[in-house]
Amino acid sequence: MLRRVRKQLTCRRCDDVVAEVVYAPWIGSLTITSAEGDQVTPSGWALQLRRVERDLALASVEDRAQAQARFDFVNRNIGEIIYDLRCRRGHSTLCTGHQITRALRHTPGRWVSLPCLFF
Repeated sequence: MLRRVRKQLTCRRCDDVVAEVVYAPWIGSLTITSAEGDQVTPSGWALQLRRVERDLALASVEDRAQAQARFDFVNRNIGEIIYDLRCRRGHSTLCTGHQITRALRHTPGRWVSLPCLFF
């Protein structure tokens, strides 16, 4: 019988715990709770695309590369549910639900550093 997988997601930049995730493989349920205790709600690619297009249009010269990378990530993942996970130090990680579940299944131990786009 398949059982729930419970692990902590860490920020790739500072190694702080960003969230706790519970994955129930038999029903495909992914529940993410931030380090502050709030449930993290994913957004669809269309909403994320509008956000990153706006950010790209308003980005300063210094921030343009980061805004472009976020835009490219969302554009490559059209049709996916996207999570924007933020650590307490302000770092942001964009990740799809599939990337998170794959990392949970293939990472031994309790802590998972996501192989996603981070800032």
